[in-house]
Amino acid sequence: MYAKALSGANNSAEAAKEAERSLKLDSSSVDIWRILAESLVETKDFAGALKAYDGLKRRKALGNEDYAKYGNALVGVGREEEALKALLTAVETDSSNCDPYYNLGSLYMKKQDWVRAAVMFEKKIGCDPRSLGAYLNASACYMQPALKNYVRTRELLMKALELKPDFLLGRIWLARYYSQVDSLDNAKEQYDEVLKEIGSNTEKYKREAGEAYYLTGSYYFTLKQYERAVDSFRKAFGVQYDNAALQLLWGQAVLQTLDPKQEQAENKKKIDDAIAHFRKAAAMDPNSAAAHLWLGQGLVLARVEGDNEGNKKLVEEACAEYRKVLRIDPSNVDAKKAMERIGCPGAGK
Repeated sequence: MYAKALSGANNSAEAAKEAERSLKLDSSSVDIWRILAESLVETKDFAGALKAYDGLKRRKALGNEDYAKYGNALVGVGREEEALKALLTAVETDSSNCDPYYNLGSLYMKKQDWVRAAVMFEKKIGCDPRSLGAYLNASACYMQPALKNYVRTRELLMKALELKPDFLLGRIWLARYYSQVDSLDNAKEQYDEVLKEIGSNTEKYKREAGEAYYLTGSYYFTLKQYERAVDSFRKAFGVQYDNAALQLLWGQAVLQTLDPKQEQAENKKKIDDAIAHFRKAAAMDPNSAAAHLWLGQGLVLARVEGDNEGNKKLVEEACAEYRKVLRIDPSNVDAKKAMERIGCPGAGK
């Protein structure tokens, strides 16, 4: 009776302890097995919950009312196919039960079944209109090519931010939405808000800050504000946000800051910096024709008048990079022209 009272009072941790004590005295009570299972699900001891549900199964007492929480426990231990079956059984039995829809949507997302995932998240929103995660995940589904419903995407994200204006992930996804629909000014505005919300707390929100800095840099790049782009890319890298696309665009931005009025040594430093970024991009994504192409371009630019031996090595390496481009993309015109221009062996064939 004490275990039941604790369960009714939503004191799951204590209810689980008392249920275990009760079962040691008398293991025949299916009500106590159920209290133990449900309490352990609530405390996120999913492995323990499944053992309790096995107790119900052995007594042929696993009923329709158990499948929602049973499915949640299966999700918690990664038994996703079984979880999907259990949660579907739960909603087929009682479609008014709001609990299973979120996990069902998440499971379909993992399968990249965006249509079914969106349906489940919409059902979750319908019965729980304050579920921020459901708004976010539904909007992510609608942005996929299989659905591409940008009108609904925007509605969901705006509603999420209406419910919680400081919802960081909501702003990030709204910025992604604006990027996809080529509304770059609006995307930049959202990323500015993201960085404002994060403030100095970048250690906790490294990924979010990194994305915001990277996309802000990309925005400046499209506006040909290359110095500002370089600064944003540097900040993204500073919070450990790094990938081939960042390194490639960073290197390109650096090259765009070359100035014939500057001293040769300063321009050489920039070229070497750009080459380092292109090398990283090519190492991170060896199948990127663009990374190898720009590495070749950087190597050609690094030649110094009068340094015949050094220039020969740079040209040889550049030719090797252009050949990599053509292995990846045999019709790449830029690589072919560059090979002819610097006299790579076999150019023009």
